[in-house]
Amino acid sequence: GYFTNAMARLGASVTGLDPNPAYIELARAQAPPGATFEVAALGTPGALDGVPDGSADYVFMSDALLFYFVPPGPGPAPDLGVLLEDVRRILRPRGTFVSVEPHYVFWLQPWLGDVEAPYTVLTEYSRKTFGVTPTPGELVRALARGGFGVVWMEELAPDPAFEEVDPRAFHFARQFPLWQLYELRALA
Repeated sequence: GYFTNAMARLGASVTGLDPNPAYIELARAQAPPGATFEVAALGTPGALDGVPDGSADYVFMSDALLFYFVPPGPGPAPDLGVLLEDVRRILRPRGTFVSVEPHYVFWLQPWLGDVEAPYTVLTEYSRKTFGVTPTPGELVRALARGGFGVVWMEELAPDPAFEEVDPRAFHFARQFPLWQLYELRALA
């Protein structure tokens, strides 16, 4: 609910959805006016039937799409095709879908070297040992099959204030971004 609540504090009317009831309760406890929260089994048929067609200017997800490639636990994985179909349906024409995901290369890499001059040794990329993120090709192909095209991609840099909190993590993430942002639009 962090981003949902932040958007509501800026004046937006926002609904936060998550399949985990405990996360929804945490978010509701801090919700400002304009933020609502609901439990939804995203990626399953009917999960978003209560959201009207063409009702959203933006759909934002953070740290979510990777779970459609690598399920978080036992049992059937949610269906990315179902999720993307729902997102397309609820977006207004020319609406925007933004997803922030763990970086496909650097997420599990070791942090080596001096604090201000980090380096890493790549342990996996195409042939996954740990398999915590899809490759860019896997993600973009899945998004295209779901009817979305990438219009912008940004590797996110840490806020300069974070250097005071954890200098080693700051300098590593500045050199090897840990997050990537995708801006997506529905294809015609």
